[in-house]
Amino acid sequence: MLLLQAMTNATRHLVLVNDLRRSGVGLALIHLAAWTLSGSDVVRVDGPGSVRAAFTEVEVVALARAAGLEGAIVERHWPFRFLLSWERS
Repeated sequence: MLLLQAMTNATRHLVLVNDLRRSGVGLALIHLAAWTLSGSDVVRVDGPGSVRAAFTEVEVVALARAAGLEGAIVERHWPFRFLLSWERS
């Protein structure tokens, strides 16, 4: 929330946040991809860890509201990402 507030205070017009979206399907797919496509222990640990640490859409909307970004829009993007956008009126 503090980061969103700082972004709001720093901008004249627009805040955009593009990040991972946490979901069970996304977690299963990153496990499969990491073990199938990479032999790296870093990829196999960091990939699923990043998905587990990501926000759900509900959490993102709540954070935006708490930061004062009334009217913020959260859109899903492929693969398992979201884009939060907010414009100053």
